[in-house]
Amino acid sequence: ALGVKRVVATATPARYALIALNRAGLTPYCDYIYSTEMIGVEKNDPAFFDRLCADIGEAKADCVMFEDALYAMRGARAAGLGVIGITDPTNAAYRETMREVCNRVIDHYNELAYIRETDSVPSQGGTALLYPVRGNPSRK
Repeated sequence: ALGVKRVVATATPARYALIALNRAGLTPYCDYIYSTEMIGVEKNDPAFFDRLCADIGEAKADCVMFEDALYAMRGARAAGLGVIGITDPTNAAYRETMREVCNRVIDHYNELAYIRETDSVPSQGGTALLYPVRGNPSRK
């Protein structure tokens, strides 16, 4: 993907996340797959993202997290990642807080075409995208 690493970061146990990714046919598109059980830290803790970014060899400032869970958005921001919040029915009550925490909030991935370099997320140097989908041990 144009030199951009695609990373799955999930709180779902790895064995279940891998099943979901395989069923959806997404595993071949993942460069790395991590779960909180693998790292031993939850996604609300910046240490989760510290470890993940160190493992994949990327600076946190060059990574963007796409996330639907407010607690993980906060953890990623506290770690120094760019964060794009994704709305869904489970986070409707927290939309205003999401806007305060995130660099940008979107309703659908097709809105990414409208993000420009002037937005406050890494764009030129962004080398890793972190997705809130399901995972298994990392692959290199």
